[in-house]
Parts: sequence; C-alpha cells; structure tokens
Amino acid sequence: DPDSMDRAVSYIYTQPYPITGLSNDTTYDFYFRAICGDSYSYWIEPVTVRPNSYNMTRTGTNELTSCGATIFDNGGSEANYTSSCNSILVIYPDDENSTIRLTGTYNTEANYDYIYLYDGVGIDGPSLGSYAGNGTIDTVSTVGSMTLHFHSDAGTADAGGLEKLGDCRRCGDHHRGKP
Repeated sequence: DPDSMDRAVSYIYTQPYPITGLSNDTTYDFYFRAICGDSYSYWIEPVTVRPNSYNMTRTGTNELTSCGATIFDNGGSEANYTSSCNSILVIYPDDENSTIRLTGTYNTEANYDYIYLYDGVGIDGPSLGSYAGNGTIDTVSTVGSMTLHFHSDAGTADAGGLEKLGDCRRCGDHHRGKP
C-alpha cells in the first residue's frame, strides 16, 4: 500500500528527477499519483526499477554505454519476456580501449526464440554465437562494441529469456591489442 510508505517524495517538478541512495541489483517499486488542489488521483501501478540494470525493449534498436550493467529481456528480472520480440541492443564499453565481455544465463523457448551476438555495431558484424533453450553465455568482443539481438516468435514466451545476461564489464585482461 503506497499510502503506508515512509519514503515519499512530493511535488516533483523537474525531469529527470534523480533518486539517490539505491543499492545495485535491488528491485524497487515506485508509485505515482497526481495532486490536484486538495485531492489526489488514484495510485498508478508500480514502476519497477533495478539500479545498474537494463531491460531490453520489445522491438527496436537501442544503445547502452556501460560497464557493470546487468541486461534483462523486456520482462525484466521478475516477469516473462513477451512474444514477438525483435530487439537489438548495441553495447559500448565506457572506455574506448576496452572490449565487452558478456556473461550470464538465458532461458528461451528452444528452437523458436533466440539470442544472437555480433561483434561490433549492428547485426551485419561477425557472429559471436546464437543461443536458444537454456544455458550460459561467456563471450568477448574483439572490436570494442557488441550487438545483442533478442528474437522471440509469436508463440510461447518463457520465463526469463535473458535471466541475467549481462555483467557487461570492462575486461581488464581483454583490452584491444593485448594477448
């Protein structure tokens, strides 16, 4: 019940509004309502966030520049991904002399829903692998950036396509030019 919460912030007029003091990889629910004079609107459903994580969109192409982020499918850390996903995420290291190491687990509908990884920017780069069913990924880019393409068919959507695919980290031992 949001009315019983002790950490309320009222009268937010700036966008974006920074929220500090949150712990990484902890899930938080935020509730919102409008204040109209002396009355209040109903609370909307919570917006769930998890600091230092990124939820892929259902469709489209997006970019992420980060090292240390955890990447989830469009269902986030708590829900199933949706059917008919076709999402592309280009991941850039936060240091131009670094590469991306992508590690984690996945769980998709075998033979129908796939995770594709490409070296560089876009899906025209060299393939770093394709994954379906369930298992683990541990892949390093060779050119700095990496592209992740998540595709699900119109049928079944499993729980946690990208369960914790991420930990996109600067790889200290994988800097370009080093063996």
